[in-house]
Amino acid sequence: MSSALNDLFERYRGGSRSEREKGTYFENLAKVFFENDPQYTQRFDSVWKYAEWAAERGISGQDTGIDLVARVRDDGGFCAIQCKFYREGHRIQKSDIDSFF
Repeated sequence: MSSALNDLFERYRGGSRSEREKGTYFENLAKVFFENDPQYTQRFDSVWKYAEWAAERGISGQDTGIDLVARVRDDGGFCAIQCKFYREGHRIQKSDIDSFF
């Protein structure tokens, strides 16, 4: 991982007043990544924060574990994305993502 990205993550970790704020920073970064990475711009034509996507469709934006929603370019379907921002070195366990499944 680049030192610039590591520096950004450290700023998120050190500068956040809460876990929620840290998570929001990371979700915003992930959204920008999916909107600009060449691999994902070929796959997705739009990316929303879940609450924004839900509001546009008149459904509850209550937190269900989905952080972002991307529209699949080829068929117009949707892809649910869960963002996790753990401490450096954390190894993801099944229990970390159980609420998503």
